[in-house]
Amino acid sequence: MKFNKKLTLAVTSALLAISSPTHAEINTLSDFLQADAPFKKDFSIADHDASVQFYGIVDIAYGHADHALPESDYLPQGFYPANRQAINGSYNSNNQSRNDWFPGGLSQNRIGIKADASLFKLENGTNINAVLNLESGFNPLGFYLYNGANSLAQNSGNSSVLNQKTQTISNESSQNGQLFNRAANAGLSFDQYGTVTFGLNVNPLKDLITVYDPVQADNFSLLGQSGTVGGSGGVSENQRLENSLKYTNVVALPSLPLEGAKLNVGGIYQWGNTVNINFGHSYGGQVGLDSNRFGAAVGYYRATDAISAQTSSTPNAIDFYSFNTEAWVIAARFNPVPELKISGGWEWFKRSNASDDLTYAYGDLWGTALTTSVTSRGNRVLGNGNTQDFNVYWLGASYDFGTQFPKLAGLKAQAGYYDYINEHPTGPTTISDATKAGAGRSGTWSAVLDYQINKRFDVYAATTESHFTGAYYSSAKYDPDQLVVATGLRFKF
Repeated sequence: MKFNKKLTLAVTSALLAISSPTHAEINTLSDFLQADAPFKKDFSIADHDASVQFYGIVDIAYGHADHALPESDYLPQGFYPANRQAINGSYNSNNQSRNDWFPGGLSQNRIGIKADASLFKLENGTNINAVLNLESGFNPLGFYLYNGANSLAQNSGNSSVLNQKTQTISNESSQNGQLFNRAANAGLSFDQYGTVTFGLNVNPLKDLITVYDPVQADNFSLLGQSGTVGGSGGVSENQRLENSLKYTNVVALPSLPLEGAKLNVGGIYQWGNTVNINFGHSYGGQVGLDSNRFGAAVGYYRATDAISAQTSSTPNAIDFYSFNTEAWVIAARFNPVPELKISGGWEWFKRSNASDDLTYAYGDLWGTALTTSVTSRGNRVLGNGNTQDFNVYWLGASYDFGTQFPKLAGLKAQAGYYDYINEHPTGPTTISDATKAGAGRSGTWSAVLDYQINKRFDVYAATTESHFTGAYYSSAKYDPDQLVVATGLRFKF
């Protein structure tokens, strides 16, 4: 088994530092199972309060897919129900039913370090703290860093080069082999005035969608599976933004006649795109009203020269498309009783030709070779004046059995439906594959039954089924339906 040396070293160093006898705060197994943050240490530096916390999630499941390509070691998802991929060439026995272990059924696997330190206090009593967050996404079945670009490169090449027996699931991602591929930011917090961080930050649309997704499962919710619809504003790579400045805050609203009323706000600005500060920029934000019984939020995001990585006809290389994107998200939830939460939303995003369509000179993306170092991608895909419009609608509910049935404390059921409608432009200058020139639609049902044993462990069973229709999916390479069922164990610390 091949291990990622950088990731293994980082994990080992953090565990040794935080779990050494001089830092240990967990004295018994019971303490460990019930502590909110078992690997957190509070200390003082020159009379300044500080803390450091090592945290993570390890989630492994065993599942069945009625037909699917073999898994990739580098994608955050294992079986990928929403990603309807065909064999390179035609549908054949390689796209068959599968039973296998896979990572990240409910949560993508991760490890991270959070730290903060008090700096000084303003005259009005506001505390100024320094904050830091470093987080890595990885596959625990071999300690591979998540790397969407590598999954694409492994599947590049034409049908005469790429052996159909070795083809695996591949997809673009916001995690592309960086040591800290999920978060790498630092900044300042100002008590009631919020927090500002710079570096690799999560898109505010992702923050919003995560709250209002009825099925909280990264592999069994369409919004969790797909970065494109799950908070990126139209291109998966923009779910996390390099070279970005982000602001977040939660403000209590005691004057409103809603119990627990508060205002959630977030905004972000990015210099450049995900690979180069010289091309494009992006900005967006979200605002939401939350209370014990009701919540609603709206988000907006816009990007120029956004990068969307693709497979290439050249083996071990990747290609890319470039777009300007714009997106809106509106979502709401209602708790008619404390144990029942009903949530839903609508997302719209549009892709159009990139602003700097003829000027790229990247050479590589995230260390993966490009087919060509100078390429024009947006116009080739869309054609002059064309755009792609997408709509996503979702509705679902979750029920906490323990509220009404104490003997079932820790048991929660979640279910939801996701309707994803994509419109592709028509005309002679669009995508070369004529079967992809029309619209497509996918409907996805998802359900999860999760039992939380304690604060560290939970077990779950889950299923999702997707049905694909429309000209975009009309090729004989594809099957119109895909079903995945699985059971797994999640460990959080």
